[in-house]
Amino acid sequence: MKIHRYILFRDESEGRALIDQIDQARGSDHWADPNINPFDGRSLVPWNDEYLADHLKLVDGMDSVTFDEAQDQGWSFGYFTGRFAKARIKLEEVQHIRVTLDAFDRNPNFAAYRALFFGLLSSLYGVKEALRQSSNKLGNEARSWWDAKFEEIKADPLLWLLYDLNNSDKHSISSPFLRPRMNLYVYKGPAPPGLIMSGEGVFVAVDKDTARERRVFFEGADAGFEVYLDVPVLSHKGQDVSRAGLKSQLDMAIFHYENLVFEARRTFDIDV
Repeated sequence: MKIHRYILFRDESEGRALIDQIDQARGSDHWADPNINPFDGRSLVPWNDEYLADHLKLVDGMDSVTFDEAQDQGWSFGYFTGRFAKARIKLEEVQHIRVTLDAFDRNPNFAAYRALFFGLLSSLYGVKEALRQSSNKLGNEARSWWDAKFEEIKADPLLWLLYDLNNSDKHSISSPFLRPRMNLYVYKGPAPPGLIMSGEGVFVAVDKDTARERRVFFEGADAGFEVYLDVPVLSHKGQDVSRAGLKSQLDMAIFHYENLVFEARRTFDIDV
């Protein structure tokens, strides 16, 4: 059902009072539960102007907000709730992308891998930014906690490299450090004219010399494929991780952010 607006109340009890009135007036199933702002305790009641047309007098003169306005003010919608809901949403994106990267181990496609890799880094940045903004909303104690945690990220070579790579990808014309490597044993896929086999995979260029020019990658390669960071020395939490492999390095970084979000929730949230 479409929600046209959300009726705004100072606290949960006022929101529940409206819902009780709606339920009594409709005489049928329960309309909704109020959505509580995890930062200031205000509540929202969803409203559909058509479905509740006969009960408009109940909300006459009351303040309301849109979905986007509610999100901007700290409300969350969906599975993840609480003060760090946005950080959890971005972390889930990271986790899903990381699983997807495993599909390329025997299916070389550097273009797709690169897109997903930088998408993962972008979502990691989103975790960081959501933690920062939620902490700022909570006041000095949470703000100081985040400042200390961000200094730890800056001091860790692996975590800071991934942070910096995200910035470089968005603001530089160079593509530093990320490299593909393929060991091709047998290829049993299509072999159209112009087929190219390289460390990036097996592909052919289509729509050449047009605005739509791009590469199409083929399955059918019996190959080992990996993407790595061309960084000779890299450490994480005091340990050398230079030879760990990119996916293992990502796992270490993801584990760090998972624990960071969980620590924030245990320390400052109200639903843990």
